[in-house]
Amino acid sequence: MRTLFHVWVRRNVPKDCAGRCEEFAFAMAKAFRSLTVRYGHYVHSYGTAEVHFWCEDADGSVVDPTASQFPPGGSYRRGRIGGRLVRALCAKCHGPLFEDGLGTCPDGCENNPFHQEMQWTQLQRRRQSRLDTDHS
Repeated sequence: MRTLFHVWVRRNVPKDCAGRCEEFAFAMAKAFRSLTVRYGHYVHSYGTAEVHFWCEDADGSVVDPTASQFPPGGSYRRGRIGGRLVRALCAKCHGPLFEDGLGTCPDGCENNPFHQEMQWTQLQRRRQSRLDTDHS
């Protein structure tokens, strides 16, 4: 299966993938239903941490489609929102699904209390990206 993951990354993820981890993590999880999207931080070997999205397979092994944006030797640390550990992200709305079972999307994403907040964050990122592109 690992070989399939590597082939998918080579075919679908550009070399310059910095800042696009959320996009490619969800795309890869859609292509491989056995993967779960994780949210947290990539912690560099020298201690600095960056917000990051990646995938994990059923046995918990990291499958990171955008790993090439980081130098080797770092580690992955799952994130917390409001002090609660994020188990995974909803494949539909990208809202957090918590270890304590709250924040799930049983009847549609509008039931996820973080749905609108996550949409707002994504909208702000897109706007900032456009501003950065327009001013370069």
